[in-house]
Amino acid sequence: MSTLREQLLRILPVVLPKSPAEAVTGTELLTRVREYLDRDYADSSIRQFFSIIAAEPDSPMARVNQGSGYYLRSEEDDSMSEETSMPEKEETGATESREQGQGGIRYKSISRIDQPKKRTHGWYVRVSYAGQQRVKFFSDRMYSGKDEALAEAVEFRNEAERELKKPRTDRPVVSRSRRSKTGVIGVRRITKRSRTKDGTLSERPAYEVTWSPAPRVVRRTSISIAKYGEREALRRAQALRQSKMREMYPTRPKSSSVKRRSRKTTS
Repeated sequence: MSTLREQLLRILPVVLPKSPAEAVTGTELLTRVREYLDRDYADSSIRQFFSIIAAEPDSPMARVNQGSGYYLRSEEDDSMSEETSMPEKEETGATESREQGQGGIRYKSISRIDQPKKRTHGWYVRVSYAGQQRVKFFSDRMYSGKDEALAEAVEFRNEAERELKKPRTDRPVVSRSRRSKTGVIGVRRITKRSRTKDGTLSERPAYEVTWSPAPRVVRRTSISIAKYGEREALRRAQALRQSKMREMYPTRPKSSSVKRRSRKTTS
C-alpha cells in the first residue's frame, strides 16, 4: 500500500491547474485529491503534506508567490526558485507553521508541528539537496521544552546542510531538477530571434543563464551555440551559473543561529 505522500505525488500532476492564474485553494485541492486516495485521511494530514510538498523545489506542486493557492510547477518556476520567498503562513486548520520560533523568526527547512489530539508537539526538520535528504523530528517533551527542541533542530539542520554541502542561506537553494532539460537550474536552451536591417528574421540558438543576486532581482545572459558549439556553450553556461551561485551563497561560518539554553540542574 502506498503512503499518503506517495499517492499525493502521483495525484497532484493530474488535478493541479497549470497556470498560477488558475491556482486553487487548499480546500478545493483537498476535494480534488480525495477522489483518488485509497483511504479517508484526516484533512489536517493532507493539508500538512500540501505545505511540505509545495516547499520542495523538485515537487510537482507550487504555491502562488505572495498569494494563496496551488498550481502545477513548471520548469520556469524552477529557474526562478532562488528569488521566491519562503512559504507563507499555513491555512486555517493546518497543523504546521514556520513562524513560531524565538521572536517569531522563520527557520528554513524547519516546521512547527502541533497536533493536540495526538499529543505531538515539536519541530520537523527536512533538508534536501542534490538528490539527497535528511529528516528528523524534535519533540518538545524529549528536549525539555519548545525552545530547547528548536535549538537542537537548528543544529541538526546546519549539520545536515554541511554534510550535504548545501549553502547556508534562508533563501531557497536548488541544485538540479528532473524537469530541467539541461540538468541545471538557471540554465536553459533558447532561440534568440531578431530582425536584420532588411527585415529578415534571424534565429540563433543559445544557452541562457539566469540568477538572482538579490530578492526580486533577476539577471540574465546568454552563451552562443553558433560561436562555441553545443557542448562548449553548455559547459560555459553551467560554469557561469555555478560562479554566480558561489557569489550569491558564500561559505558560511559553522555556527548555529539559535543559542541553547543552559538546563538547570536540581540539587
